[in-house]
Amino acid sequence: MFINVYKITQCYGGAEEGGWWYDSGEFLKCVGMYSSRDRANKVASIIKKQMKEYKPHYHMGNGIHDGADPDGFGDDDYLQLGGAWGFDDIVIQIEEDMGEDYPRYRPYYC
Repeated sequence: MFINVYKITQCYGGAEEGGWWYDSGEFLKCVGMYSSRDRANKVASIIKKQMKEYKPHYHMGNGIHDGADPDGFGDDDYLQLGGAWGFDDIVIQIEEDMGEDYPRYRPYYC
């Protein structure tokens, strides 16, 4: 069992069906590998207590023009695909494999 740490953001997927969003996870680090899930859970709970001091960062898309019309006013019609919006969060996961960024490819609307 691997204890993986991710920074999660909400990213804009597209305007279809009134707009949709998806989670994007940036793999920060693997804290360790443990032979039992019980031991991994104990270590993960200690790490979660330490992470309470994390101050979330606010994201506003891909750059200063993301979500702004040509005059610089906020307009959702100008959101860029894949832009992260809102506060991020740190998540600790116990997984079978070492972590990696996800998704590998930006999802698309079917």
